[in-house]
Amino acid sequence: MRQLVIFVADLVDRLFSENIVMKVLSHRQLNYLGACYMTEDRGRMKDTAKAERLFRVAAEKGNKWAMSNIGTMYYTGNGVQRDYTEAVTWYMKAAEKGNHKAQNSLGVCYSKGYGVYRDWDQAEYWFQLAAAQGDEKAKGNLLKLARKRSKL
Repeated sequence: MRQLVIFVADLVDRLFSENIVMKVLSHRQLNYLGACYMTEDRGRMKDTAKAERLFRVAAEKGNKWAMSNIGTMYYTGNGVQRDYTEAVTWYMKAAEKGNHKAQNSLGVCYSKGYGVYRDWDQAEYWFQLAAAQGDEKAKGNLLKLARKRSKL
C-alpha cells in the first residue's frame, strides 16, 4: 500500500510540474492536496511552496478553506514570511464566506492587534460568528475575552 501511495505522489509531482493538476482538480481536491503537502506523511516530504500554490489556485476558485489555510501560513510563517496583515486579508476573505476557523482566527487577530488595530468589539463579533457554527475554540475565546473585559 505504501508503494502505491509513493507512486501516486510521484505521479502528482510530475503532473504538478506541468500545471495539469491545477486544471483538472476541483477546488476541494486542490485544497486537500495542498493540506497533504503541509505534512510529511502520505509518502512524500513536506513542500510548503507546492502547498501554497495549490491553496492559491483553490482560493481563486472560491474555496474558503484554502483561503483560511493561506491565512494560517502567513499567521504562523510556515512556508512564507510571517505577515499578520496578509494573514488578516486571507482570513477576512474566508470568514466572509462563512469559514468558522477563519472567523475564529480573525477574532484572535483583532483581540491581539495582529495585522489590525486591537478591537475587542470586532474580536467578539468574529468569535460569536464562529461559535454559532459550533467552533469550540471560538467559544473558549469568547470566555477569555469576557474575562479580559471584566478586569478593566
